[in-house]
Amino acid sequence: MERIRLGTFDVIVEDCPGRRAIDVATAIGRGHRDDPVDRSGTAHLAEHVLARVAAVHELQGYGANFSATTHGGHLESRTVAPVGLADEVLRREARRLFAPARICEQDFERQRAAVLDEIAALNESDSPWPELGQAVFGEDSLLARDGMGIENDVRSVDAGDVSHFVDTARMRGGAIVVSADLTAIGGIASVMKALHPGRPRSDRAVHTPLRPGSRPGNGACRGRVSVPWLGWRIPGFAEDLHEHILVAAVGEILRRRGLSVRVGRSGPLYSADTDIFALAIPPGQSEVCAKIAEPCTRSELEAARSELERISRECETGTLLRARSTTLLRDTQDLADTVSTVIDELSTDDLTRRLTRFASAPEGRVDPIRDSTPARPGRFSFAQHPGSEDAEGSLLVERSFLTNSLMHVPTRTDSMHACEWLAVAMLNSIDRLAHGRAPIVRAARPVAAGPLLRLDSSIKELTDVVDSADVDTISELACFCAGQTLVETADSPWPGHNPHAEMFAAELLDADPDLVRAAGYRLALHSVSGA
Repeated sequence: MERIRLGTFDVIVEDCPGRRAIDVATAIGRGHRDDPVDRSGTAHLAEHVLARVAAVHELQGYGANFSATTHGGHLESRTVAPVGLADEVLRREARRLFAPARICEQDFERQRAAVLDEIAALNESDSPWPELGQAVFGEDSLLARDGMGIENDVRSVDAGDVSHFVDTARMRGGAIVVSADLTAIGGIASVMKALHPGRPRSDRAVHTPLRPGSRPGNGACRGRVSVPWLGWRIPGFAEDLHEHILVAAVGEILRRRGLSVRVGRSGPLYSADTDIFALAIPPGQSEVCAKIAEPCTRSELEAARSELERISRECETGTLLRARSTTLLRDTQDLADTVSTVIDELSTDDLTRRLTRFASAPEGRVDPIRDSTPARPGRFSFAQHPGSEDAEGSLLVERSFLTNSLMHVPTRTDSMHACEWLAVAMLNSIDRLAHGRAPIVRAARPVAAGPLLRLDSSIKELTDVVDSADVDTISELACFCAGQTLVETADSPWPGHNPHAEMFAAELLDADPDLVRAAGYRLALHSVSGA
């Protein structure tokens, strides 16, 4: 592993021989807690604008995965693509980190609409945020801010606000983590050549922890939650990494006890500064504190260790986590070593003491609004798509503006032929688009008692889809699925040197369009009839 300084950014390059994908993660050291006064949502809008500047979405038709998120102290993104696209991916990431953060007015308004769409979805969901943050920290606290932003503030943010935010974020610096087969992409020199901005900036400032002050929170408030939620302050991983990891272990124990918990707004090892441990009170369990206070058992201790071992593996292999920790930690301590130390020293007494703390009175609480309409689950916005006004366009164009979590292609089963795979992808994605939902290329594992695929459309609607699939459409779909198959090698259990993924990608690209359509007709009949 090589670590190289590039302006205000640290570039970490990891060689993964045999891997057929390039994995690039970036983190920039400003987040939504840095939003200007009365401009809550600037960081979120900057995340969207930077994604458009990089234009990584243009590679998604070839199977590339892209995700970007806004957090309290940083913006982060990840792109995973077939290794043949390495140079293109790196050049687009360089745009995100170094090019002017400007897009045309029409595109800027489209991104604003997408942000407003996501805020509306959060407000209509049963999430305890942002109310729980206000209850714990106080409505005016920076710590109570939600990364989505406030609708009226987002409407007042202009392109100049976003550009200034991005410029100052870049001066603070961050990290770029590149994981790939270096031989296949031309070595470290090729990586640095593609990333180099031409004019490196000065050294970045050291991350300074947020000082929230001592103002108490509101204590309790109401929201669209379906059950009450309790909240306690917990240290971020840059404040007290050891304690942060122990709280993650406690969260696993409480999940084993049947409780719904959140270790931080986004999960463990996301927030450098103070965060929230949130717990939902299940229906009919008003005395939940007694359940929390039960002493930790030996089996729960082993479960907590297993969860921390999973986190330790992510510290070693997760590109996003390494980019995040490099950006936010004040020194170069090894996260994996710290987690390993906690695992070695973990005891039932340690965990029981922390369980006792969370059995005490919470520092904040959100109760359901009486007589409110049922909350709806959050949804992803299609407002980023140029043709979203009429929701028309090809499958791959529509798909290209979805996030990484909606682009999963599961491990192929041996019983599924490439033509069937493409038919499943075609029917499932187009069917979901027709019903106003995000398309997911997903092939369920065949089971003896049920259908291979179950869709919402009628058999005529599905066969019409098959009828309209010309050679070019199937070729594009094969290109996308082949790319996704290679991308899966970045996270899947396939070893990098195993040729299985590459062989299956070749099968997809060579699939006969007539056989794909024939498989589509069979699957359409099978899924609708359930036979």
